[in-house]
Amino acid sequence: MKLATRLILLLSVAIIALSTLAATSLYALNQSMMNDRRAEIVNMLKMGMNLLSYYQSLEARGLLTREQAQSAAKTALSQLNNDGISYYWARLPNGLTFIHPNPKVVNTITQGETMKEVVTSVKQVTHIIAEIAVASREQSAGIEQINTGIT
Repeated sequence: MKLATRLILLLSVAIIALSTLAATSLYALNQSMMNDRRAEIVNMLKMGMNLLSYYQSLEARGLLTREQAQSAAKTALSQLNNDGISYYWARLPNGLTFIHPNPKVVNTITQGETMKEVVTSVKQVTHIIAEIAVASREQSAGIEQINTGIT
């Protein structure tokens, strides 16, 4: 085996190993971030449930009417957020949003908007992956041509 072929082979193995290491590290980082986010969501849900239980207990003790308790709980949930990153929103089964930090969204039906964004993102990622596959084939063909030229 010629020296140039060995060097190309060694370089290819190094690139593959480095790519595998990077992919593994990114996967581990993603899993860690997802676990942290799940824990944050659970904590927010517990806070929301405790807040609702508090207003329900005020109603049960007769300190607030049902309408007052619901209004107070709605206001409290609307204002409760996590550093402006996470917030509470609630939508009725018919799609009507009644709690949201953006006042323009309250009392509107917004079903399906997020799904459109997801579909668009998936199409973009699919296009990028196809471009990477084409570039990889072209690179492989180029390396094969170099190997043929060297021998």
